[in-house]
Amino acid sequence: MWSVPEHRPHIAETSSDTLPGWSRTSNNPPNGQIRKAETKEPKQINALVSFTDNTGGAVVTRRCNTMITPAEILEHYQVIRQTFAPLRLSRWQLMRLLASQLWREASPVAKTVGVAAVLLLLVSIVAWMTRPPSLRRLGIPPAIKSKSGRLDFKEVLEDTAKMRPDTPFYLNAFGTEYVVMPSKCFDEVKRLPEKNASGFAYFYQVFHGAWTGAGVQTPELGKWTNENVNGKKRTIAVELTRAIPSLVQWRQQDCAAAFNMAVGACPDWREIKLYPTMQDMVASVNASAIVGRELGTDQKWIRAVDRMPMGVAIPTIILGYLPALLRPITKPFLFLPLKLIRWKIKRMLRPVLERDIREYECSADKKDLFGPKEQGKVQLTGWLLARYKGKMDFDALVQDYITLSFESTPSTASTLFFLVCELAADPTLQDLLRQELQEQTEDGRLPQTHLNELRKMDSVMRESARVNPFSYLVLYRKLRAPTKLSLGPELPAGTNICVDAHHINNSPTLWDRPDVFDGLRHYRARQTPQNENRFKFANLGSDAPGWGDGLQACPGRMFADNTIKIILTHLLLHYDVRLRPGEAKPKKGAMPNGSIMPDLGARILFRSRPEAPWMAPNEKHV
Repeated sequence: MWSVPEHRPHIAETSSDTLPGWSRTSNNPPNGQIRKAETKEPKQINALVSFTDNTGGAVVTRRCNTMITPAEILEHYQVIRQTFAPLRLSRWQLMRLLASQLWREASPVAKTVGVAAVLLLLVSIVAWMTRPPSLRRLGIPPAIKSKSGRLDFKEVLEDTAKMRPDTPFYLNAFGTEYVVMPSKCFDEVKRLPEKNASGFAYFYQVFHGAWTGAGVQTPELGKWTNENVNGKKRTIAVELTRAIPSLVQWRQQDCAAAFNMAVGACPDWREIKLYPTMQDMVASVNASAIVGRELGTDQKWIRAVDRMPMGVAIPTIILGYLPALLRPITKPFLFLPLKLIRWKIKRMLRPVLERDIREYECSADKKDLFGPKEQGKVQLTGWLLARYKGKMDFDALVQDYITLSFESTPSTASTLFFLVCELAADPTLQDLLRQELQEQTEDGRLPQTHLNELRKMDSVMRESARVNPFSYLVLYRKLRAPTKLSLGPELPAGTNICVDAHHINNSPTLWDRPDVFDGLRHYRARQTPQNENRFKFANLGSDAPGWGDGLQACPGRMFADNTIKIILTHLLLHYDVRLRPGEAKPKKGAMPNGSIMPDLGARILFRSRPEAPWMAPNEKHV
């Protein structure tokens, strides 16, 4: 310990005409006393830093402002060093003295900023020292950076594949590292069992499932099954697929109501902001079938479902740039809007689910509840309750409904966005699809089937999904056990992996002129007898990577297929669409994790067709 009581710094009063620099004064204030005076200079406080000379008792003064520059800090240090030279203080003691002086002179705002900066620096240092080891240590090379200097994920994949063909590489997106396997590993990765490589575990980690619900669902909604008809096991996805034909014409009414709300009549060409419109319609049409038409046409429900994806994405992006130690502190604040959205959804769901539960409990024959209800609402509550083991958990039921609503909206809306853009750019293709609809519908009514009759429309949908996929990467998995694939080193448990889908969708081996959008490409391929049931939009396979594959493939793809066909049917029969004059198709964007972003601000021209077989939303079908 050390102290110099007779040499403490002081603040002496001075007038505004004091010249900068150093001077000696004879009016030395008592040791430790600080006196401040406001000068005549506007909006500025001047003060004299005083040090008592040990030889003559004089006071060395220096005028300083409340805002101290780095140069002044250095000057402070030199003055203190010279003043206390006879005491032979160490640098550490001088720095402590300087810090004490600066702290006394600093304003409350400056003190707050300084403390925050020091804490942030310390947290960053600790986070850097405790960060998980990079995949680089395994000898896996990083992705090639884009030459353009901007985020061009397509360019990154193509350049990396050229420089390192058939070689895994890693990339970092929002603080998470991925091993990207070459497209030739698609079949190998899809066969990995869920106990070793889980898609849900990946989404739970990357999208902070404990806060967002991403990757969270009951086993009853997912892979687990329950004994059902004829002793066979059926999943919820199978039940939903079986119910689709009986829902078609009810869903056409729901679609008409959604178009009335989102687009309405357009006697003249009118600009429509495309993505929000598609998202509103998907949210409404899906909700009418899942939770009932009352909520499906409720703007509060539609807005809540629309906002959920951004409520997950924006905090996830922000957290990716924060030090790991700060994330637990900031998550409650960043995910608060999403929590409010989920609370609103739960409040709106409660009366619907309570009514379904009462109906289920009062039913003598539960099998009667497995068919669609009146007005086209599927018996999702009954399906889930029949599978829940033990006591019914209302919160689990709500979580399954939210999961279904969340996962069925953004991907379907994005697919529709790109489909409408392709149709708007090709009026001839619109007419071809209208001709097919005239052949397969009766006064605009679709057949009560899985709509496999619409082969040309199905081909256009599949081709759009090939050219405009939901993501450049597929088969996202989190490894739960050490895994050695055919390429690359053994990957430890906890590693996130995925597969390059871009070089499947653009493979010259699989597709003729893969860079060209050919709407009827798959329609022509199905004319060959052996391809009768191949090349469908909802089919799985290594040539259609968008749905994933294997036991963890998208379970709702048939429902999405039905939703898109019903919405496209209504659009083609009731509207003409085209691009704005002089504009090309909206450009695609990409996120660092490979997801493709539609142009959220893109506008397309809509005009009502006068000869359209308009279907009123409340029209009854037999």
